[in-house]
Amino acid sequence: MKEIELKKRKIDYGKLNSFGFIDNKYSKNILGNDFKVVIKIENDRVFSYVIDNNFGDEFTNVDVNTTGEFIGNIKNNYEEIISSFINECTIVEFNYQNQVKEIIKYINDKYNDEIEYLWEISPDSGIFRNKKNKKWYAAILSVKENRISGDNEDLIYVIDLMYYKDKIGEIIDNTNIYPGYHMNKKSWITIKLDGSVENSFIFKYIDLSYTIVNKK
Repeated sequence: MKEIELKKRKIDYGKLNSFGFIDNKYSKNILGNDFKVVIKIENDRVFSYVIDNNFGDEFTNVDVNTTGEFIGNIKNNYEEIISSFINECTIVEFNYQNQVKEIIKYINDKYNDEIEYLWEISPDSGIFRNKKNKKWYAAILSVKENRISGDNEDLIYVIDLMYYKDKIGEIIDNTNIYPGYHMNKKSWITIKLDGSVENSFIFKYIDLSYTIVNKK
């Protein structure tokens, strides 16, 4: 048995049933039902192992540096299942500040949309996409503050949102709302997520952005 290291990911318990878990335990036969891969969750920790169905014992060779085509086939099946579990049943967890977490939760709860991480160069930056037309309506980005305003080079989080093209010049005040960072400045705005702007204010513009995108 080995523990699966999730690193910067956490278990999405809502996805376990659809993957095939029963009571926090998953099993799948491989190689003509001669072997069985098992994944189990205990206290937010994930463990996996392979059972030899012919003898009912754990097949420990998959966890050691053993070579050979036969064991290689078992290992490949084993690792593919673990990889699928990680991709489908866990989500990335970064050490976000409270306001960023609250914004993500608001979007999750209201629109049932999960953040999508698209950029290897900025792994904690992500976007939210409208399910209907696949268009982005929000992006949470990690940037140097002086890219938005001032001279501070510390990293902060911002949220980019869509706004009405014909009114965008009226709303940008460079205090609460800035021109869209890394987006088309004719149709996107940026708000800092450093606690300087209240959540209720940001929620209003998230909803507006969603509405604009939903009509496209």
